[in-house]
Amino acid sequence: EDVSHPDGLSQVYYHGTYIASIIAKVASIHYGQEASRKIKIMPVKVLSDLASKTYIRDGYKGIRYAMENGADIICLAWSGGNPGPEDLEVIHEAHRKGILLIGSAGNFNEERVQYPAADPEVLAVAGINRSFRKETHSSYGMEVDLAAPAEHVKGAHPEKDNAYIEDRGTSAATALVTGCAAVILSKGEDLKNTDVKESLLNASTPFGKHFSTYGGKMGAGIAHLENALDYALNKENRINHFSPLRSK
Repeated sequence: EDVSHPDGLSQVYYHGTYIASIIAKVASIHYGQEASRKIKIMPVKVLSDLASKTYIRDGYKGIRYAMENGADIICLAWSGGNPGPEDLEVIHEAHRKGILLIGSAGNFNEERVQYPAADPEVLAVAGINRSFRKETHSSYGMEVDLAAPAEHVKGAHPEKDNAYIEDRGTSAATALVTGCAAVILSKGEDLKNTDVKESLLNASTPFGKHFSTYGGKMGAGIAHLENALDYALNKENRINHFSPLRSK
């Protein structure tokens, strides 16, 4: 299948390349040249080349495709819309199969997490800025599980191998958390999606006092890969900790 963007529309259809490159960068920072052997990215195209807008109409079909083709983690770096029963069922089916779904809370600066991240079986990610405060556009709410950087995040240019783009939003934060999750899951055959989620939540960096404004509506803390790895690889943690600090 051709998952490339339409000719002449790279500035509009850049998002998938950008997100995949962030995930790959997290893996390469951790594994170096071994990254491509440890973690594989399955690109899933859910937008027609003939679409007039970049609204993700077939996102839930994309979840099913990834699920049926062996994905261990599915990055849902998109949000919005009102899913129907069939859409919600594919999320629940993926969860039952042991797949970790990670979704962006949304970029509406409102106390309302968008679907699919709003589903209890999706790890919902909000965004912070470089000052470790809520990123201006990030949505928030009690459904949020975790936060990650969402301001001035660099990623691959959609056309040039020697250039990059810089963007912001909860999509970037979601990609960063997905990269962390992929590294953790790659470390042990006995690790499950629940172990990865628990590790990310329980080993996250606590928020400063300035986050009291949001009263727990930005998740358990800020994703921290090395701390989460230490937590995940310590079996005693997983045996004695029956549930994460936050659950929906």
